[in-house]
Amino acid sequence: MKRHLLPLALLAAASPVFAQDEEDRDRGFIVGLIEDNLNSPGLTVRLNGFEGALSSTASIESLTVADEEGVWLRLEDVVLDWNRSALLRGRLEVEELSAALIAVERAPLPAEGVDALPDAGASGFSLPDLPVSVEIEALRAERIELGAPLIGQDLALTLEASARLVDGSGAATIEAQRLDGVNGTFSIAASYEADGQVLSLDLDISEAEGGVAASLLQLPGAPAIDLSVQGDGPLDDFAADIVVASDGAERLAGDVTLTGVDSGRQFEVDLGGDVTSLFAPRYQAFFGDDVALVARGIQQAEGGLVLDTLDLRTQALSLTGAARLGANGWPEFLDIAGVIEAEDGTTVLLPTSDNSQLRRADLTLRHDASVSDTWALDLSVLDYRSPAVTLGDGEIEATGVLSRDADGVVETATAGIGAVLNALDFTDPAIAQAAGPRISLESDIAWTAGQPVRLTDLILRGPGYALTGGVDVDGTDPEQPLTLRVDLGAAIEDLARLVALSGQNLSGAANAGVTGAIEPVAGTFDLNLQAVTQDLALDIAQADALLEGETTLAIATRRTVDGTFVDSLRLSNDHLTTSGSVRLLSEDSPPYLQGERSNADLTVRIEDGTRIDPRLDGAIDLAVQADQTEDGIWQGTLDALAPEGITVSASGTLTGETPDVQFSATVPQIEPFASGIPGGVAVSGRAFSTGGVWSLDADASGPYDLTATVNGPVTGPAPKIDFTADLPDLTAPVPALADIEAMNGPVALRGTLAQIGGQWDIDAAVDAPAGITLRTKGPLTGADARIEFAGTVPQVSDFVAGIEGRLDLDGAVAKQGEDWTADVDLRGPYNARVTAQSVLTQSPLAVDFTADIDDLSPLAPVPGGLSVTGRAVQTDTGVTIDVDGTGPYAATIDATVDLVDGAPTIVARGQIPDAGRLAPQLRGPLNYDVTARQVDGQFEVSADVDGAQAISASVDGVATGPDADLDFRLNVGNVAPFAPGLSGALRATGRVFQQGGNWAVDVDAGGPLGATLVANGVLTGPAPQAEFTLAVPDIGPLVPDISGPLRVAGTAQQRGEAWAIDIDLGGPAGTTATVVGDVRTDGTLNLSVDGSAPLGLANGALAPRRLAGVARFDLDVNGAPGLDAVTGTITTSDAALSIPSIQNGLENIDATVQLRGGTAQVALTASPQSGGRIAVEGPVALSDGFDANLGVDFDIELEDPSLYTADVDGTLRIAGPLTGGANISGAITIDGAEISVPSSGLTAIGDLPSIEHIRSPRPVQRTLARAGQTVDGSEAVADENGGGGGPVYGLDLTINAPGRIFIRGRGLDAELGGTLRLSGTTANPITAGGFELVRGRLDILEQRFDLDEGRVSFQGGLTPYIRLVAVTQTDTIEAAIVVEGPADAIEVTFESTPDVPQEEIVAQIFFGRGLDQLSPLQALQLANSIAVLAGRGSGGLLDNLRGSAGLDDLDVTTDENGNVALRAGKYVSDNVYTDVQINQDGEATISLNLDVTPNLTVRGSAGAEGSGSLGLFYEKDY
Repeated sequence: MKRHLLPLALLAAASPVFAQDEEDRDRGFIVGLIEDNLNSPGLTVRLNGFEGALSSTASIESLTVADEEGVWLRLEDVVLDWNRSALLRGRLEVEELSAALIAVERAPLPAEGVDALPDAGASGFSLPDLPVSVEIEALRAERIELGAPLIGQDLALTLEASARLVDGSGAATIEAQRLDGVNGTFSIAASYEADGQVLSLDLDISEAEGGVAASLLQLPGAPAIDLSVQGDGPLDDFAADIVVASDGAERLAGDVTLTGVDSGRQFEVDLGGDVTSLFAPRYQAFFGDDVALVARGIQQAEGGLVLDTLDLRTQALSLTGAARLGANGWPEFLDIAGVIEAEDGTTVLLPTSDNSQLRRADLTLRHDASVSDTWALDLSVLDYRSPAVTLGDGEIEATGVLSRDADGVVETATAGIGAVLNALDFTDPAIAQAAGPRISLESDIAWTAGQPVRLTDLILRGPGYALTGGVDVDGTDPEQPLTLRVDLGAAIEDLARLVALSGQNLSGAANAGVTGAIEPVAGTFDLNLQAVTQDLALDIAQADALLEGETTLAIATRRTVDGTFVDSLRLSNDHLTTSGSVRLLSEDSPPYLQGERSNADLTVRIEDGTRIDPRLDGAIDLAVQADQTEDGIWQGTLDALAPEGITVSASGTLTGETPDVQFSATVPQIEPFASGIPGGVAVSGRAFSTGGVWSLDADASGPYDLTATVNGPVTGPAPKIDFTADLPDLTAPVPALADIEAMNGPVALRGTLAQIGGQWDIDAAVDAPAGITLRTKGPLTGADARIEFAGTVPQVSDFVAGIEGRLDLDGAVAKQGEDWTADVDLRGPYNARVTAQSVLTQSPLAVDFTADIDDLSPLAPVPGGLSVTGRAVQTDTGVTIDVDGTGPYAATIDATVDLVDGAPTIVARGQIPDAGRLAPQLRGPLNYDVTARQVDGQFEVSADVDGAQAISASVDGVATGPDADLDFRLNVGNVAPFAPGLSGALRATGRVFQQGGNWAVDVDAGGPLGATLVANGVLTGPAPQAEFTLAVPDIGPLVPDISGPLRVAGTAQQRGEAWAIDIDLGGPAGTTATVVGDVRTDGTLNLSVDGSAPLGLANGALAPRRLAGVARFDLDVNGAPGLDAVTGTITTSDAALSIPSIQNGLENIDATVQLRGGTAQVALTASPQSGGRIAVEGPVALSDGFDANLGVDFDIELEDPSLYTADVDGTLRIAGPLTGGANISGAITIDGAEISVPSSGLTAIGDLPSIEHIRSPRPVQRTLARAGQTVDGSEAVADENGGGGGPVYGLDLTINAPGRIFIRGRGLDAELGGTLRLSGTTANPITAGGFELVRGRLDILEQRFDLDEGRVSFQGGLTPYIRLVAVTQTDTIEAAIVVEGPADAIEVTFESTPDVPQEEIVAQIFFGRGLDQLSPLQALQLANSIAVLAGRGSGGLLDNLRGSAGLDDLDVTTDENGNVALRAGKYVSDNVYTDVQINQDGEATISLNLDVTPNLTVRGSAGAEGSGSLGLFYEKDY
């Protein structure tokens, strides 16, 4: 920029002379001229409101200076009031130069190019001697703003100044005041008189706390700063005092003096003080409380410099020495030594911005031309540390020669440099990996007057790499630019060391070299680059395949004043050839002006496309051509051809006002690249620019009639890209969805991508069949970037049968600060919810998630819900997932999944607190611990389960792959909770393993009763098969009536669509069974089953009833499983059934059951133990309900010794379902029965009290249940209807008893007869009719009472209800003795007319007198009789004799005169009864009763003395 100011000044000065009358015309010309001359690449100057360019007062409204980053300098309201005519006299006179605002935001970017190097020599002090004198009376700025990037903080101040420069003398004053809240003044007054070389300097700077000076110096706390420099006098006798203070206290003070001597001017610097408060406390160890700088020497008149004394000292630093430089700038004497070291040997913190530290540093520099022409430099560092690098030790050694001619002028200079850095480490791991822990450098440098500087034998070496070669630096010809001639080579043994630095996963080896010349000032070069790589790999499979082996690269490139050229570029190996060239001409170059234009071309050939994709079998060719038209517009073409007819092409205009590129791509058949997808893919479109805005318009089509479009502007002020995609039928690409009716239909994508307010926003929606939708919306870029998405599946049952409800997905991906976060919420049927959150940019990546469902029962037969939380974290080798939660049965889970290089390791443990919720037989907690890890592609599993009644199980081994082999173990402490009736431990061991690609199993188990099971087989494959053997040494504990071993052995093998089985069973008591046949995969059976088995096997279910005998069976099963598929015969003979509850049973049971067509034809005969015969015959349907039509014929004797005996015969029919609802009908005849009225107690002390069983074991409880008792001693209660809770049958029975039903006991002897009708159901029987009194008597106290009334009926149940009444007359009352109640609970009561107490009735009946008139003996007799009637006495001797003699009646009677007689009676047939009576005189009378009909009886009698009688009696009950 400076080089343009002088021409502009001359132009401005000349304008008034040559064009003062053309001001208005020249105004635009001047502004344009100024801007055009000041503007350059990277620099833009703009003038606004420029007025008075040719007048004495010029003004500018605003002036801005900008670079590529924008405006960095701005001036507003600039005024220049000057004397134009004074320029003609060689004077620049400015009355006023002012500005309302001068703003400098930052420092400008460096200008293009490199300025000439400064002169190497030094010069004395003087002011510039300009061709004109300058006098500025007032330089004023109302506000100057300096930006924070410039000085560390924003600064605003005012400025008042003046300046004068005439004939080498001058003066300047500056006064400035801060305006931005921080108090600060800047005052400078300086002058210099050339005649006497008198210098005057007065500088005073003062800033309050937080000022610019304190901030720039990084002083702790930014204290208030005061700086004063004052000096006045001629340069040969000048002294200046310097004082620096902070917060009002002096920190550094001293003086600088200049004194004229014969040889020149002597200088002396002496500064010192305590500067610790100016620096952070951590630097105390470096500075200490006394810092001193002393320097003395002479600036020689001929230009040389002599430094006699240099002494700089702090607490940790010492730099001392002396030096002498000749007038030519070359050293003649050097003796410099420096040390940095703490007194106690600890590390020293250096006062640097990066807080570097070291333990020790040493520096020596030696040269004495008067002794030798050699020089030497030594620099060593120990334990250096900084935030970026650490160094164990480092050393630089340099020696050389300074050769001089006879006049002492240096003609040649050499240097031999050696350096080594040990224990080197960088904080940046990428640099540390690339550099390594040790670097060494060796090189020779030589210079000869008039020759280039030559750097030769350069060797930079590190572990596995080296840089060698040389460089010439030629600046000998001042007419030619500085030139670097390079010949360098580099070798890297393993490019992997550059992985982190390059960001690419490199491998292989490389050697490279570069030769040529570089002119850095001119910006030109001419270089040749060669490189050879061996097995170069980028961790990109396609590129690695192409770069395999040796690859060479050669580039010849140059840059001249005409432009930049790549004359040749070639990359080649056995698989790839790339070549090309580039020619870029500068627009002002001669070739360009002569009509030549820039161009570029590139060709690529891949010999074998399978190296990048196995489906590209053939060569791939690519050609790119770009040319510049006459108008300078670039046009180009691209053509590519690949196997399978794939083509890609593009062509069009690349630059200019309306670039427009047409493109297309075609894949005729996509099936080779996407198996199973028919058809091709085609894309076509154009990219074009209008008004600087690029737009895209593209269409695509593909398989299944898929179409897509993309169009809209992609650049400019409002980019907006619309995109669509349509698939007519979703089931076309996914045929599996065709079975899901809801998924038949189109899928459509619609969306836009737009730039709004500087950020990109997306708004897209997907509509799919079944009403499925997905929508995304929100800004993709910017500080508030947030992409929200929502999806809906209206009905899950469309895809998963049985699961009703809606599935909703909501979430967002958002930018928070510098991070991106994701939040997802999934809600589904049954109140299921899954959430996930993550910070996507966090390292390592972590995802927190939860999953909850309140109730799993709609999905699985388990109670309760599921609630888990977890976290997935990305690791260096994969992902770690931790899961914690609860599930069904209140189970807990604590699991970790580690995915290392894609191989998972799973560890899970937990507990079911109460295993009883899992199975009612279990008690206590159940613990599990599972570990699974993938090794070499196979999963190894180790699982343990224990708890809950000593149950334990484990599985160990390889679970997947061809070598899968799992060992398992199961132990159950006691099987009793699972198998009632059994006790003891169960143990099982075995293997599940792969055998020939199929799964096989071996099992060995042992359990209660010494049972063992051995099984093995192949479970999968074309012919699965298994063998097993089960053995029980003695099944007696299971079947009490049967003792002996049981053995079951068999095989099963799959043959086509069926399993062939062959099973043999052998057991005690001749039990055998053979099962042979097929079980088809569709569930149907074809089996033959034959053998025999003891009937006692059913005793467990029949208890307390018991079966004995053997059943033989010969059966076939054909068809679907079910009883209707069974045919054959089941037989038994001479079997027996014991029924303890009725003290009876069946013997000689012969039965045959024929099974056919779903019906069992039953034929059974048996003999009750009490006598008689029973036959049952008829069909039973083997389907639901077991519908039967059974006929039962019987002639049996029933007996309950404590209650009755009876001879019964009849025929019954059972018709209907046996599971309930069948009807029992028929007629039963009681040929004779004897009902005993039982005693009320068993002993003299009465009934036994009820017994309560405390903590009774299960066997005792089962026994009580069979006896109809409960643990508290009471009888078990039947259901509300009086039934036992079993099946209910209808009743339609008639029970006939024409007579001979005798009731005896407690003094009773009565005969009854009649008919009973039984209906209703077994749960609620209804009776009608009963049995009426035929004859009877009641004997008490040697007195007999004839029964006047008697009846046996049934009051809703099957227990007989008895009522017998005997009436007698005494002298005072008419009395009745009533025996009434259920047969098992009869009560005796006494009634009278008139009504008197029962005791009085009894006394009157038996003794004819009142109770108070009874003798002791009579009272005793009365008590005994009452006991008999109450059931606490026996029937007496006569009753015993009657039973022994087989008589139906036996009695001893007395008449009113005390005469005794014996009477005996018996039925001689069903309707003929006779009795014989003998009195005390031996006379006998015989009577005969003939029941002609139930109502008509003929009675006759005959006596020994010849008397007799005959009568006809008709009786009718009302």
